[in-house]
Amino acid sequence: MRLDLCGLWRMNSSKFTDVPAQVPGSVLSNLLAQGLIPDPFYRDNEAAVRAVLYDDYTFSRTFSLTDSQLLKSNFLCLDGIDTVANVRINGQCVADLHDMHTPKKILLDPDLLKNENTICVSFTSPYHYIEEYDDKGLFETY
Repeated sequence: MRLDLCGLWRMNSSKFTDVPAQVPGSVLSNLLAQGLIPDPFYRDNEAAVRAVLYDDYTFSRTFSLTDSQLLKSNFLCLDGIDTVANVRINGQCVADLHDMHTPKKILLDPDLLKNENTICVSFTSPYHYIEEYDDKGLFETY
């Protein structure tokens, strides 16, 4: 049996609280759908909208499993989370991601899951990640 976690999630950052968010989707598509940012493709809005991407965002939702599902091996299938993210279920880290749109299939510890569960995906701002990344001189320019 497959449990699809697409649909309504909640999105939070230091500037936006408890924003309804559709998954699949993006920070920008969800902020735009809620009328919280101007259309980034209109006139010179791109620069103003880019500023919201300097913040970190967390997407979260709850999901339920039956007793029979809890007895089986359970996998979390991520079809392509973008950039830098940390995935937690019931507060426990199940994945640290540092790539773009790469599918992942993660076997979940059976002791981790309960009938009622919370999943949180925390995205680090790619701008902050790049500023702090130590490439050990690999990408030096002269």
